[in-house]
Amino acid sequence: MTNKEAGQARLCGIESWRKTQTEASLERMMTERLLWDLLPEEFPYEDKGCELFPSCLNCPFPDCIKEEPWGKERFLKSRRAERMLELRREGKSIKEIARIFEVSPRTVQRWLKAVEIQKSKVENQNDKSKKP
Repeated sequence: MTNKEAGQARLCGIESWRKTQTEASLERMMTERLLWDLLPEEFPYEDKGCELFPSCLNCPFPDCIKEEPWGKERFLKSRRAERMLELRREGKSIKEIARIFEVSPRTVQRWLKAVEIQKSKVENQNDKSKKP
């Protein structure tokens, strides 16, 4: 076999390899397309949830909180602030709450004030909606 023939044989091998790769990628694309064309009850969906809720289908939020910018962080901070407010109502001092959450007393004061302002805004909106 001459060098020219050997080169052509290698090219034929590469071309056949390219054909099989192209055919495989086309099959993959068609399979993926077919999966997305399935009805919802036939789609192989795995409900894995997230670190906040174990199931997406049973999550209390209308939209995924993880898809919102800073959604998870905002949720965790608001939950922390509400817990601080609960502890305050139970009679704990600002310093005790700060020690529990490992933050400064000033941070506790700021968060308590923010929660109270937010709750008063919600109450005002509810009062306005009830008035005729």
